Amino acid sequence: MVHLMRKYKKSILTVLIVLIIGPFVVWGGYAGRSRRFGKHSQPAGVVATVGKNPILAMDFERRMNAELDRRAQGGPRPPISELAKDGTAERVLDSLIDSALLALEAQKTGFAVDKATLLERLKKEPAFQDDKGNFSPSLWNAWIDSEQGRNWNAIYDELQAQVGRELIVRQAMAPARVLDTDIRKQFEDNHTKIQIRYVKIDPEIVPTEEQIKAEYDKDPTRYQLPEKRDIEFAAVSLAVDRPALLDDLVKRAREGGDFAELARQNSEGPDKEKGGEMEWVAPGPNDPDHIKALLGLPVGAISDPIESFGAYYIFKVEQERTDEATGARSVKAREIVIRPKLAEGERLAREEKAAQLLAKAKETGDLRAAAAEAGLPVMTAQDVSRDSESIENVAKEDLWAVRSGLANVALNEFPKEVIKGRANLYVAKVVQIDPPVLQPLETVREKVVKDAIETIRQSPERADELAKLGEKLAADAHTLQDVVAKAPELNLEIKESKEFTRRDFLFSDQIYVQTVEVYDAVGQKEPGAFAGPLKGFRSDLYFVELVKKTPPDEKAWQEEWPKEEEQLRKGALSAKRAQILSDYFADLRERRGREIAITRNYDEINRMLGIGREEEEKTDETEAPPLQHVPLGDLPKPNLGPSASE
Repeated sequence: MVHLMRKYKKSILTVLIVLIIGPFVVWGGYAGRSRRFGKHSQPAGVVATVGKNPILAMDFERRMNAELDRRAQGGPRPPISELAKDGTAERVLDSLIDSALLALEAQKTGFAVDKATLLERLKKEPAFQDDKGNFSPSLWNAWIDSEQGRNWNAIYDELQAQVGRELIVRQAMAPARVLDTDIRKQFEDNHTKIQIRYVKIDPEIVPTEEQIKAEYDKDPTRYQLPEKRDIEFAAVSLAVDRPALLDDLVKRAREGGDFAELARQNSEGPDKEKGGEMEWVAPGPNDPDHIKALLGLPVGAISDPIESFGAYYIFKVEQERTDEATGARSVKAREIVIRPKLAEGERLAREEKAAQLLAKAKETGDLRAAAAEAGLPVMTAQDVSRDSESIENVAKEDLWAVRSGLANVALNEFPKEVIKGRANLYVAKVVQIDPPVLQPLETVREKVVKDAIETIRQSPERADELAKLGEKLAADAHTLQDVVAKAPELNLEIKESKEFTRRDFLFSDQIYVQTVEVYDAVGQKEPGAFAGPLKGFRSDLYFVELVKKTPPDEKAWQEEWPKEEEQLRKGALSAKRAQILSDYFADLRERRGREIAITRNYDEINRMLGIGREEEEKTDETEAPPLQHVPLGDLPKPNLGPSASE
């Protein structure tokens, strides 16, 4: 966990603050319903109480859905029950309890904010910002119009509570400080290259016939041929004109421009701040087009712009190497990523066109007629399933969206909402469904064996077995040769890594351990230093010896330190604040836990995670006057009306 805190310190602080303070629910949360589950389908009930204050199931589920949406960005949306398996549900509940405790602390301060200030605070929410981070009147007006009967009193009250929580959090984090010596030490550690010899402990797993059969019998439907759907659909394109900037960047780079600086100034990729510097890239079985093109570039070459998954990529290859075992070529490169976007108004217009098409098709049941009226062709695709690796007439970057959007749609029905892909918006109708087909064990034996091996690998028994083996091998061992000599039956090999820093990954070399853990174990010692066992990602163990280490040279300090200093300082400050905040809430839970009762309603939580959602009962409240439209130019303050407490 320490290395994760170091690597993701800024994001951890952000997530922690969002979880505790809570985001403002712009999608209509205070109208008494959630759009996520339909018009009247938020769960009733209470998942916990803090003193006399209930934590509502609707708030718990809203936070859970935010996490599911985040995970769905890279694939299909997982079921909510998955969050119970990895502990996320419990952490979300903890954060809601902390938020309730924080609200009690805020009440004690008596801190109050006038409505004009609350309004300005509301306008700063991300949901009301355009792509450039500026307030968008059109988004604001769309939200005001999105629902009648919104409870404005509740909105003001929640904003007041949220500002109070933010104030306490800021006060708690105020003492955070970082020293210059700490920042310079972190830079040195980040840029120090080390090389190791290592022994990997991963005894072969050979499942028995009983274990194989048990794996299959757990759920034979995992191995069935999936349900398949034939569909007809119309697509509203989200295509954007190719930016002229692309050719200009290629020209400047090929004429000798500093590629790293061009990336810092123009790229929209995750490695922008590092000048587009990528990790080593090795070929894989399912590489997208831009990675295939990258791997084909010679050292020193600058690619043409490559379009892939809604973005354009420009690469410059700086190094290459060949895997001695496989002969595969890997490259070290820099990239410039440009993600062109539709203008806000144009995208809204296309989304509205797709929404109207869906509404018309649902009303008439005739997609072809509705599409013809909208001037769109209707296309077809057959045998669409959860396992489809491509779908006829569907852009490859939209594969996940279409697969998941059609997953539970009945025959002759439409999805509830327009399917939003990266390249297109889809309005689809299911015209045929072929049911799933169970397969016997022998037909899918190879996959079942792999699953059985993975089940054994992740089992507590395997963990205990490896822990005991690691202790046995570590006892009185001072070198890798000692480790190998202790277990001749395992046929252990001593291998040597390439040079790496603690920010690199070694997965391409099949070393599945965090490099920061290796560095912490031996990187600050002298060559010959021995450490282990280190736990790997795949329930394996590693013993390591330091071969050599190379601190950053003067060139790195002159060229890289000025670029990274500010980011390192921000990261260190975020880590310090995250630690202070964690300590603050631990103390708060202990202090307030002695004064008030904190209970958790696991019956309600289990119902939500396993059975589904219940209808939310409507509430009758005296409502404050709603906000009014603001003109698209200047933004005068609307008349907010009386508060709920007045």
